[in-house]
Amino acid sequence: MFNKEWWESKHESKELTLGWLYNDGITNDFAKGYTKNLTDYWSVEMSFYLQNQFADERIDALLKKAHNEGFSKIIVLKQGTTLLWNFQDEFVKFYDDPFVEGVLE
Repeated sequence: MFNKEWWESKHESKELTLGWLYNDGITNDFAKGYTKNLTDYWSVEMSFYLQNQFADERIDALLKKAHNEGFSKIIVLKQGTTLLWNFQDEFVKFYDDPFVEGVLE
């Protein structure tokens, strides 16, 4: 069951945020536009729970932005990532106990 309060509490305590790693290696204009649209869509969807998200073309800059804002952890998703319908639930299980049966063995 999705736990909106879990996500909000992690974010408000600055324990967890979300970062989008742009893929500047995409040279095809259609692919670049399509994957950017997917990134924008998921960024908006996740903004209901993680209001402060970060984006950059370089991983070091992305991590620095989150750190400078006081976040201790960041989920980094690359441009074009499509989240499965159960990502929010499964991530919570993994985060709280990475040895949950079926998550990480």
